[in-house]
Amino acid sequence: MLKNSDPKNLAHNILKLSDFFIENPASETPWNEPWAQEAYLNYFHPLNLERITSVFQEATSLGFFKDLDHFIDFGAGLGAATQAFLNLEPSPSIASTLTSPTLPSMHMVLIEKSQQAQDLAKKMFPPNVKLNWHQQIPDTLKKKSSNKSVFVFSYSFTEIETLPKEALLAEALVFLEPSTRQDGRNLMSLRSQLIQKGFYIWAPCVHQNDCPLLTQSKSDWCHHRIKYEAPQAFRSIEEYLPMKNKTLTYSYLLARKTQPPEHLKSKTRVIGDILDEKGKTRVAICKGSEREYLSWLKRNKAPFEIQRGQLIELPTQLEKKGNELRIVSCP
Repeated sequence: MLKNSDPKNLAHNILKLSDFFIENPASETPWNEPWAQEAYLNYFHPLNLERITSVFQEATSLGFFKDLDHFIDFGAGLGAATQAFLNLEPSPSIASTLTSPTLPSMHMVLIEKSQQAQDLAKKMFPPNVKLNWHQQIPDTLKKKSSNKSVFVFSYSFTEIETLPKEALLAEALVFLEPSTRQDGRNLMSLRSQLIQKGFYIWAPCVHQNDCPLLTQSKSDWCHHRIKYEAPQAFRSIEEYLPMKNKTLTYSYLLARKTQPPEHLKSKTRVIGDILDEKGKTRVAICKGSEREYLSWLKRNKAPFEIQRGQLIELPTQLEKKGNELRIVSCP
């Protein structure tokens, strides 16, 4: 919830912190600065909460959290990932045709080196919620020879050079990163490394092959977009900001050492927005190591509703046209 603050002054601080993130992408948030605290609490935290909630909704729909017992929020900041998980209710979300199992009860561990961030975050959780805060990974996790933990990196992977070894020993990993070209492509490169280390990618990919956006392009990157209904308080701030948040974008990965459900192999991920072109419509899709588009002629209609991020079953009647899979006929 937004604090009572002058929208114009708050917008100034938001722009100041935004510039800091752009100019210092690998640096920690300046939690010791009051202006940065205000900007993060009132603007960046609520938006990050929306993004990670969207990722967790899909994860839940896929059964991603099944059999896990430790939730480790690494570089927790104000604990948006933990807050999103605790508030999550199973819902179909993107993978609407898949089941939504009950969320497990997990041991919640938050790793945040900044004491100022911890102090701010602790005020945001109900007193009856049991959370275990640490400034570094505790020895109890380091000593576990095998675990059923999920490490969550919500806007923290961009701040570190390598993953902690404890994360690579975990059963599951979640990454949420900015939707910039650099962060998106870094995450795509990490995807390849995780597969080599024995992880299976659950989302957004539906395959374990090379990423075509990484191998067949030097500039493209994978990212997702969700709609965002800004509250009135946000709209009053945005009057003084150049950025308007009608949609929110992010890049993400879900990985486990357990293979994803078998029926995901028949799915195709929509990874782009619908493009209206002369005589036809097309949309970028991903189902393997080839860069492909699903397309249909203007005189036809798409056989189903298509939106970015959706998991779909491809029609059986398709014709290969270069890098396009053309729908032969539509009702």
